Amino acid sequence: MPAKSNIRSLATTHRKNKNMSKKKSNAIKVATDGACESNPDGPGGWAFIATVPGLSEPIKISGGEESTTSNRMELTAILKCLEHFKEPKEFVIFSDSQYAINCITEWMYKWKKNNWKKGDGEDVKNVDLLEQIDTLISFHNVEMVWVRGHSGHKYNEIANEMAENEVQYFRPSFKL
Repeated sequence: MPAKSNIRSLATTHRKNKNMSKKKSNAIKVATDGACESNPDGPGGWAFIATVPGLSEPIKISGGEESTTSNRMELTAILKCLEHFKEPKEFVIFSDSQYAINCITEWMYKWKKNNWKKGDGEDVKNVDLLEQIDTLISFHNVEMVWVRGHSGHKYNEIANEMAENEVQYFRPSFKL
């Protein structure tokens, strides 16, 4: 089995996630979220909030697309966060997407070895995003942590609201 380089995953409860995040005081802690209306092929939004040691305010960035899927937006939020930081960093990334976490921590390595094919021989979706994430996690040190969505994780809730606002912006009826 190939080495998983700089990526780790914790499948823990929300309460344990809060405790774990306090242990890594030098890590950039990030909450990511993605949203899509009329999934698939509806307007979508992504967002991340990064709390960086030494900065008084978190970094908040969001964006979206006119036609996408929820899974693409979840992966895009993670990708945009990792792209934002140009120097190698240590991250703890909180996501409510088990799909995104499993893609990055488990499935991607098998798919890559199998020429981006799933076990049933079908093409893997979102390969363009996964290849970029794969490159960036070999540059950064990343820990993925699942949090239950809409359960009171402060920054996950804010990221969700930001992603939903992007969905509204990318609705065809919103455009001028």
